[in-house]
Amino acid sequence: MTDKLQKNNTILSKLNMTELHQFLNCASKYNLTLREKTNIPSDATFGFELEFLKQNLTQIRNKLNLSKFTKWNLCSDDAIREIYEIQTPILTDTKESWSELDEICKTVGLENIVNTNCGAHIHVGAQVLGPNPIAWLNYLLLISTYENIIFRFGYGEDSHPRRYLEGYASSVAQDFWDRYKELRESHYYDVNDVIKGLNVVKYKAINLVNVKNPEKEEYKNTIEIRHPNGTNNPIIWQNNNLLTLRTILYAKNPEFDTETILRRKRINERLGIKFENYSDFQLDAALEFADLIYTNDLEKIYFFNQYIKPKKKLNSGKVKSKTFSKY
Repeated sequence: MTDKLQKNNTILSKLNMTELHQFLNCASKYNLTLREKTNIPSDATFGFELEFLKQNLTQIRNKLNLSKFTKWNLCSDDAIREIYEIQTPILTDTKESWSELDEICKTVGLENIVNTNCGAHIHVGAQVLGPNPIAWLNYLLLISTYENIIFRFGYGEDSHPRRYLEGYASSVAQDFWDRYKELRESHYYDVNDVIKGLNVVKYKAINLVNVKNPEKEEYKNTIEIRHPNGTNNPIIWQNNNLLTLRTILYAKNPEFDTETILRRKRINERLGIKFENYSDFQLDAALEFADLIYTNDLEKIYFFNQYIKPKKKLNSGKVKSKTFSKY
């Protein structure tokens, strides 16, 4: 069944009400598992920063002393809030990467270790978006339009942001939109023009301070995603990473649908959507966003399971899956 879901790519925004209800019911009940691969390009590099409280510090330090974790780092992230973080090495979409993450998440352990003060940061190599300034401008448009969907999804198990989110990962929607409007009619701009002024403040939902060279992989040459809530659930880490990569990869797509995205932007403006509305369930926009960035039905099921926030916990065990009856 998983193979079939990966082969099909249903346009959710075109389903009738009965079909859509079927799909959403399936997605909300689907028992997610940690996948061995998420089928992003093999040269797409990424890394994570897992924030946690210090209660489990000795156990975590002992785990990271094992030989296979020698490239994983442990450091203090915020002495005042007594938050520490585990920094992964540069990862790619392999069984080994996800297996190691799973083991680390289990070591972090108890739910109270990761709490509402903690974040889950994702770094993606700037070379994944690449040197084409049009792709970067597309990325600004995509984020500025669907930031409310991306934020709610990034809240993970919760439907609300962590404490202090606005102080450590504030919205970039308006800044990205202003830059897009400034450059969209220009025929002469490069990547530096696109990110100029957007790369000076770290504490934004998307941090571009470390972007130095969009043409090749370099250490710490990354786009940092800072808004997701902290979690010790590897499935949520994998989901957040896939959304991040699919968003970046879609910005490079020659068939990037500017018209649809600008229409959604106008709708958002009429609705007056602000940060305080980001916890709200916005079905039409979420369906549209999923249709734009995801490449198959399985990815969309994983997206909507986390976006809908079913009452059950996301399950990392191997459990029989519910299926979309259309299949």
